[in-house]
Amino acid sequence: AYGVNGIRESGFSNEVSVEIPRRFTFKASSFGTGPILAGGVEAGGLARGPAFELFDLTGALLLARFALNPRFVSEVQFDLGNLDADPLEEVLVGGREIGGPARGPALQIFEPDGTLKATTFAFNADFSEAAFSVADLGSPGILVCGTETGGLARGPAFQLFDGEGALLRTRFVLNADFRESACLGADLDGLAGDEIVFIGRESGGLGRGPAVQVFGADGTLWLTHFVLNRDFSELQVSVADAGGRTIVVAGRETGGLARGPAFQTFDSTGALLQTHFALNPDFSEVGMVAANIDGVGNDEIVIGGRESRGLARGPAFQVFAADGTLRHTRFTLNAHTVDASFAALDVDDDGAKEILVLGRETGGLARGPLFQLFDGDGTLLLTRFVLNPDFTDLAFFRLPQPDGTTAIGIGGVERQGLARGAAIQIWDSTGNLLVSGFVLNPDF
Repeated sequence: AYGVNGIRESGFSNEVSVEIPRRFTFKASSFGTGPILAGGVEAGGLARGPAFELFDLTGALLLARFALNPRFVSEVQFDLGNLDADPLEEVLVGGREIGGPARGPALQIFEPDGTLKATTFAFNADFSEAAFSVADLGSPGILVCGTETGGLARGPAFQLFDGEGALLRTRFVLNADFRESACLGADLDGLAGDEIVFIGRESGGLGRGPAVQVFGADGTLWLTHFVLNRDFSELQVSVADAGGRTIVVAGRETGGLARGPAFQTFDSTGALLQTHFALNPDFSEVGMVAANIDGVGNDEIVIGGRESRGLARGPAFQVFAADGTLRHTRFTLNAHTVDASFAALDVDDDGAKEILVLGRETGGLARGPLFQLFDGDGTLLLTRFVLNPDFTDLAFFRLPQPDGTTAIGIGGVERQGLARGAAIQIWDSTGNLLVSGFVLNPDF
């Protein structure tokens, strides 16, 4: 499945602000042969707008390209995916033009050699909160999601494009009172092509809270279901393999009883399977991962967050079996870390995914960014401090290796000290540093 704007997705920015958000995308090819992509917006210095660089597995620069135009400074994202019949992956760049003609969201497709293949505007100028991803539509394509907040203000919508950038269809979803929307493409029926899963929160009108809608790739509405309750926000959605394709919705109950993080699972028809609260009400920075952690049978559900109040013990995660049984709870990193995020990856190619926790130590010794790796039983495998204490805006990416293992990629931005801008580091499954280098330039 291909995620789009999973609300807390690394490297994506949906901020609409007077100040230009400086956020970066770090990604790697799924083929195990490279390239590695670093993308961002040059907002200082020459202020040339969005650009990306591609690197090989050794960190050597392959090419650099500016994209769109300097007026695209909002909601800029980058993706890698195979959009045609050749075996190489193209680069997808999306963003929103907010200066000059202010024409709204647009996307560009670049060939692996950097040649511009297509430029297409999406939706209309009244859309914001745009998100872009390569998707499986039965054939390679592109999924774009956004919300019409100006003009007719019709609310969330998605558009599907083919691999050449031609528009296939447009659908408005949920209703105009929904905000905090996100979508992803995921296979719910086992047939060719992903379905489109949309989540949002009805904060106006009836104010009924979070809901999910699912559409076929042909635009047909499959189901609509309100989830959790109206006091939930910070929503996330994923699809798990739990003896059948299962929709997993997570969020944090911040109003009403304020019970903290919880998740629900639904079958592919929208029938509720289970509801479980996780961690405790003192947790924030909540993340959710659905992945096969033990290498056996169904996916597990990992709920992570940071205990920022009460005992304030810092980041922790809980692992739940597909039936909702709590497997274990682990506190991780330390109480002085913030910006916790969680991911799952099979670093050693044994069929079971490890749990990675990334954060930034800002108190105590204030040593900066670090990650820890745990196996499916919650045993700590590895701790590494990365980059240096002046780095923020951390992001994780997977880097498949030719031998079937997966390296750990960490990106971030050095904003203080020497303030040299964005950099990446790549670590192998045993904690050895393979690549370390700065990317783009300090004006990004």
